[in-house]
Amino acid sequence: MIVDCHVHTRAEFPPGYERTELEVLEGPPWPIDRLLEATDAVGIDRVFQTTPGIMGYDNSYSFEAAAKRPDRVIGVLGYFDITQPRLEERLEALMSEPSMSGVRITMEEPEKEEWVTDGKLDAFLDLAPKYSPHVGIYLPDPKALASVARRHPDVVITADHSTFTLFMTNEQWDRHWVHLPELGREPNVFLKTTLFPESAPPGEKFPFPTSRERFRRLYEEIGGGRMIWGSHFPNCHRACTLPQSLEFFRSLDFIGRDELPNIMGGTLLALLERTRPS
Repeated sequence: MIVDCHVHTRAEFPPGYERTELEVLEGPPWPIDRLLEATDAVGIDRVFQTTPGIMGYDNSYSFEAAAKRPDRVIGVLGYFDITQPRLEERLEALMSEPSMSGVRITMEEPEKEEWVTDGKLDAFLDLAPKYSPHVGIYLPDPKALASVARRHPDVVITADHSTFTLFMTNEQWDRHWVHLPELGREPNVFLKTTLFPESAPPGEKFPFPTSRERFRRLYEEIGGGRMIWGSHFPNCHRACTLPQSLEFFRSLDFIGRDELPNIMGGTLLALLERTRPS
């Protein structure tokens, strides 16, 4: 079974956004039935819905999609505002949604990166084991995220995009690499391999030879047991098609045959079962 750990279904553009700008950056909306037609065509059996960042803290369509297609959508990683009062009350309410399988926190902007040091992230993660033992975090700083993971060993962290950014030059990658294996070895961290095509150097096209070597380097350092495959569809269109995203991963012939089924679904399913909210 192939399970895509990171797709973004949405029915419309959020209010207040410039439509033409979003169509370039995010692509057109992909309602759940249309998205599943695309994943069906390439042999993906199940998807894990991740509320898109452009939707802010509005998870309503994620819940709607999961309720409409429970046979295909295995759960929702939904956004939660960790900066507002009544933290525990709101978290308990959010996690009462039947399809909620974990909270997503993204900290790519400087003002959000401060959550790592100002206590906001720690306050949330102190509550997470009780309500949301699985937390997806995007923080483009592997050293800082490794430190967070060590402070909260009872929280299972999936590192969105393996902490990568878009279109990384070799110089950017080399700086990033210094602490990436450290993060990948933390026992409560799993790296989502969702941005390898999109983090290829500017101008590099499929089959992304540089990203292939970067993947090999990471795999040789930490092994496949800490990796979870995802396409980042439909956002992957910035670098490749969905079939190309899947083919990029399938072409990595250095991955052990016994590890491939786990990376492409088994590890995620086991993780979600283990962290299912009680």
